[in-house]
Amino acid sequence: MNKNKRYFKSSVNIKFDLGKKKYFREYLPTPSHAESLQNILSGFNENSGKHSHIIIGPYGTGKSLLGTLISGMAAKSVNKSTFELLKKKFNKVDDEIYDQLTRFEKNEKKYLPVILNGNEGSFRKSIISAIMRTIEENELDIVVPGIINKILKIVDKWEGEFPRTYKEFIKLLKNSDRNIEIWKVNVLNFEKEEINWFKSIFPSLSSGAEFVIDYKEDFIEQIMFIIDELDKRNLGLLIVYDEFGRFLQSIETNLIHETMQDLQDLAELSDHYENHLHLLFITHKNLRHYFFKLSEEYQNEFQRIEKRFNLYQIDSDRSTFIRLTEAVLSSLDYPLVIPNVTESNLKKELRKYPLFANLNQVEIEKLVIKGAYPVHPVTMFVLPYMSSQFGQNERTLFTFLQSNEQGGLIHHIENYTNKFYLPDQLFDFFFPEIELDGRIECNSLQIYIKLLPKIPTEKENLFKLFKLISLWSIINLHSKQKLAIDFISFALNESKDYVEELLEELVKLKVIRFNRITGDWELFEGSSIDVEHEINNIKETTSITVEQKKKILEKTLSKKYFLANDYNDEKSMTRFSSVQITLSSELLDSSFDSLRIRNEKNSDAIVNYVILEDIKDREKVINLLKLKNDQNTFYCVSNKGIDEIKEDLINYYILSNLKSNTDFIRKDKDLLREITIKSEDLFHSLTNFMKSYSGFSSELVWIHEGKEIKIKNDIVLEKELSKLMFKKYPLTPEIRNDSFVRRKINSVQQKAGYKVVDSIIKDYNNEEFSIEGNGPDYLIYATIFKNNQLSLRNLKQIISDEFRSIRKDLIQELEINSYGNLSSLTNILKSEPYGLRSPLIPIILISLLRDKWDQLMFYRNKMYVPEITGEKLYQMVEEDSEYKFVYYNFDEKYKPLFQTISDVFGDYVSDSVQKNSSPILLSNGILNWLRQLPRFTQVTNNIDSNLKEFRSIVKRSEIDPKSSIDRLYDKYASDLSLFIRHKESLESHLNNYKRSLKNRLLNLIGCKCFKELNKWANVKNSIIKKNNSLVNGILNASEEDWIESIILTIVGVRIEDWSDTTEQMFEQLILKEYNSNQNELTQRDYLTISINGDDKAITKVDLSTKTQTIYKNIHRMIKNAGRNVSKEEVEYMIYHLVKEFVD
Repeated sequence: MNKNKRYFKSSVNIKFDLGKKKYFREYLPTPSHAESLQNILSGFNENSGKHSHIIIGPYGTGKSLLGTLISGMAAKSVNKSTFELLKKKFNKVDDEIYDQLTRFEKNEKKYLPVILNGNEGSFRKSIISAIMRTIEENELDIVVPGIINKILKIVDKWEGEFPRTYKEFIKLLKNSDRNIEIWKVNVLNFEKEEINWFKSIFPSLSSGAEFVIDYKEDFIEQIMFIIDELDKRNLGLLIVYDEFGRFLQSIETNLIHETMQDLQDLAELSDHYENHLHLLFITHKNLRHYFFKLSEEYQNEFQRIEKRFNLYQIDSDRSTFIRLTEAVLSSLDYPLVIPNVTESNLKKELRKYPLFANLNQVEIEKLVIKGAYPVHPVTMFVLPYMSSQFGQNERTLFTFLQSNEQGGLIHHIENYTNKFYLPDQLFDFFFPEIELDGRIECNSLQIYIKLLPKIPTEKENLFKLFKLISLWSIINLHSKQKLAIDFISFALNESKDYVEELLEELVKLKVIRFNRITGDWELFEGSSIDVEHEINNIKETTSITVEQKKKILEKTLSKKYFLANDYNDEKSMTRFSSVQITLSSELLDSSFDSLRIRNEKNSDAIVNYVILEDIKDREKVINLLKLKNDQNTFYCVSNKGIDEIKEDLINYYILSNLKSNTDFIRKDKDLLREITIKSEDLFHSLTNFMKSYSGFSSELVWIHEGKEIKIKNDIVLEKELSKLMFKKYPLTPEIRNDSFVRRKINSVQQKAGYKVVDSIIKDYNNEEFSIEGNGPDYLIYATIFKNNQLSLRNLKQIISDEFRSIRKDLIQELEINSYGNLSSLTNILKSEPYGLRSPLIPIILISLLRDKWDQLMFYRNKMYVPEITGEKLYQMVEEDSEYKFVYYNFDEKYKPLFQTISDVFGDYVSDSVQKNSSPILLSNGILNWLRQLPRFTQVTNNIDSNLKEFRSIVKRSEIDPKSSIDRLYDKYASDLSLFIRHKESLESHLNNYKRSLKNRLLNLIGCKCFKELNKWANVKNSIIKKNNSLVNGILNASEEDWIESIILTIVGVRIEDWSDTTEQMFEQLILKEYNSNQNELTQRDYLTISINGDDKAITKVDLSTKTQTIYKNIHRMIKNAGRNVSKEEVEYMIYHLVKEFVD
């Protein structure tokens, strides 16, 4: 990203910087270090308490510096004057730390710093190795038991397994005047000279391998041995593990348990083994956070281990930045004094902008205004955020304060006397020279780089403003302080008018924009297309309709309906009022229909937001609304006119159309984004306009039922709605089923409703309608019937006042109008005072009329609806205006007819209507009886007129059962036996007709029986037998069903399926076949073949191309295949073919 990367102040390395005086001299106390420094020093000063510590914090917060200072003090490597200098820094800042430092200075015990950094291998090995290295560096004569054991084990192994090596070892002993036994005793007595001698000769005996001590065994025991030995010399150990997180990140999985145990044991040893051992681990985050990729068990275990340490969080807070800045600037050889006028102006401005909320006014004046001068307060506000994201916190701050490079503070002071260091200059410090690079992760920085070439190079002040706005986006400061014009003027130390000019120039260059939604300025990557010019061109030929305006404004509404909460809570349902936007011109039009609007919205009431198209019409509109006495509509009139948003509306409309214009969008890759952003801005403006309605502005005038009412907020409006609903629908039954009691239900609830209706039709006498389980259908049953104690077996004693009232109204409607539209029944349920939701209506309707239901018949387009199911009833209710009902209440005089029909036709009644009313049941039985008769019987007109009339009445029962019953009564009530005779006559019609047909045919040919008929046909020659269908039919018939066989041969239709036309055609064909000329037949070209006395006639014809091909193929096959079979077999095969295929 950077060609010239800014090199920040190098970090501290405890190993290399231990004991350096400059860190003591340059150290500045910070609040974030106070707790950790105090507790760590207290651990050295007190024998009891915690001696194990973990410092946690981000880069650049001084963790390693703190470790360096503590290590230097513990090692007594700091002279008295340097130590006193450090103490003075805390003298007036923190008394407790000052006291701890004083006590620490008096402590005579010296601690050897054991410094580790990053991943140094196995934890226990790296700790022991570092301790031994420190002991050797301090030239201490301490030998750990592990070395002794390893030396003696190696010698024993040589003796037992490698005799040649052992022999060489003995030789070296003798050459150095040593005896093996005495040498072993000296090693066991920790004689360092003997141990060092063994180390020196070991490579010569192991092919050059160095003697490496394995400290893995008895880890804690070895450390205890060492600190005991050190204590004899009045020494202790301070183990400092910097970048400990790097070790944890790279730890091998198989070493995790061992490391956890070692950490725990080491912490316990430190805290309980007097004051000999101190631990300090430095990380960037808590231990458990390094193991998020591993199991929760590991995370929890490291969290438990953490509790054995004192944890200190060091953060880079903004107040620390300010205090450090003030401290550094006050120590300059040439301190800068802020002019009085400038100081006064800054005080005034900083009261307007809460940039330093963590400082009081006195601290702001002392540290920010005076102490940080010439750093501008806004620069001081921005610097910590920039440092945290693109630098290394306080380390970056020190680099900035001491840098004399471009962008550094010293460079500014030396080159720009008495001028503020403004926030835009931080760009030069953090990004001295940047170019577009795919590795840049910051999106805002990428945009900055892309937009930079658009700004003319000679416009320096444009660059300054652009950098300021870019900084705000790069470190996301918009949520902390908006970039309003006043604030930009303050931040750049320029006049407001001049800033406005600069902003306007940058807007024209399409590099920034004012975000109406957030209310501040931000970077903007616009397209190469002049969108404003395009909008203006389209505007000249575009108009926007009233409906289009309303549709756009409705999108802005945050709340599109209001609930009648009090009513809903009591009735356990949801009644609501939809919000409707209405323009004043619509109200002034006489065709305005509030009922139509309510029906379209499908709501219980309407809240009309009235928008004035001409503000002058306000009083006229209000007076007009006071004349409307519509209880279902609330009107709300604002004191604002649509002119305020007229341009925004048309622009939004045009931009919406442009977004869907793919040809236009393809002109530039950034065009869609630019249009989207502009649309969002306009939408925000439109939303703000509508907020005067949704926010219940005090200027609004509310009108209901012709009267002005006071509506202060949505709670008051919803209470008014509840009052209205109680007034309109006081008798709505309480049904606690939110999933079902609503205007629209899902498919699962819909099917459950069907099932409940089906159960009411079939099983209403059974307990719970035979509904089982706990599904949605059972919940419907429980909430409607069980909870309201509604029994369909005793509808004359309904407990619920609401259901009792509904039934009364339904029965009254049936008694007054026994014939009418289904809607006249459903409207009772839909309308006041009940207002049932649509999904409930089929269930309540059939339930409260169940004892009358079997006496109801329904028709559509004058066609009877034969079988009603749950699904069918829901469909009928949905289309209630298309269906008629008839309520049957037959007199006693019909009973004999009903009984006769039941006795005669009872077996023909369908199972599906067994529980229906008598008219339906009986009509179904008669109709089913007729349908099972032969078709010829059902359709022929060649029957007695009385039978025809009887058949017609029966057929009529399919579409109008009532009229069929009435006509049957009129015709047969006086003689029911005639009714039965007509029924029997139709049943015997076909058999009678067959007998008649047989006799007519025998008479025609002159025969008395089938045998004579068969003989007459048999004497005909073969060609007639083959070609005359009458003769052919007789020959192929049997004596039992010869007439049926002849019928099928001649007309091809069974007699049961005849019509009168078929009958006429049969008569004609019979005569034709009988009268056909035998000579004409015999004169035709034909061949006769006699097989076993059976003559077969074959007509000569010309073979078609296809037939010739078949013939050639058969001929070839027989000829070729016949070579391998006898002639007799070929002839017999041809015989079978002739027999099968020749009639």
